[in-house]
Amino acid sequence: MTGREPSRLAIVPEKAVTLSGLVTGFPGGARTNRPLAGAHVEVFAVSPETGERQGDPLHSKQTGGDGAWGAVTTTPDTYLEFVISAPDSPVTHIYMAPFPRSSDIVHLRPGRPLGAPDQGSEAIVMMSRPRGYFGIPRDVVILDGKEPDDVKSGVPTDSTTTLRLTSFADRAIVGEFNLERVAARPWPARENHISIIELMS
Repeated sequence: MTGREPSRLAIVPEKAVTLSGLVTGFPGGARTNRPLAGAHVEVFAVSPETGERQGDPLHSKQTGGDGAWGAVTTTPDTYLEFVISAPDSPVTHIYMAPFPRSSDIVHLRPGRPLGAPDQGSEAIVMMSRPRGYFGIPRDVVILDGKEPDDVKSGVPTDSTTTLRLTSFADRAIVGEFNLERVAARPWPARENHISIIELMS
C-alpha cells in the first residue's frame, strides 16, 4: 500500500501494562452486557507452562454499580488468571495470554451456570474465542492434546469448546489455537468452579 516494507509486523510491547474493564453477567440466567455489581475479581500471574499461580494476587476488588473491576498493572510477558466470584454464577477462572499493551476494555463475564450436560463432571474447562470462530481444518484447534469433538468441520460456526473431566487431577490443561497457547488449571465442579481459556487471536 505504501510502496515499502512495513517497519514492523509485531505489536510493540509497553514496559508496564495497565488493564481494566467491566464485569458483565447472567442476571436471571440471561446473558447481558450490562455492568454487574457485587462481583469479586482477583488477578494472578501464572506460569505459562502449567497455569499455576505465581505469588499473591496482583489485584483484588469488588465491583460497584458501574461493574468496573480494575485497574491492575502487569508486564507484557505475564500470563494471567482472572477469578470472578459473582452471585448466581460459578466461580470462574479465566486464563489469558499476556497483553502486550494497556487496555481499558478487558471486559470479564463469569461462566454460565452449570447445567444438565455438566452433571457427573469433576472439572469443566472451556476454550473460548470471543473474536471469531474455530475453523477446522483451516485452524489448529487443540484442547488437552486433542482436537475437540464439539467443533464442527467446514464452515466455521463454533467459538467455544468444552472439556468435561470425569476424574479430577490437578494438572495443566493446555489450549492451542494456531500460534496461541495458554495453560489453565482445572477446578472442582462439585464446588461450583469452572475454568475458561480465553484466546486473544
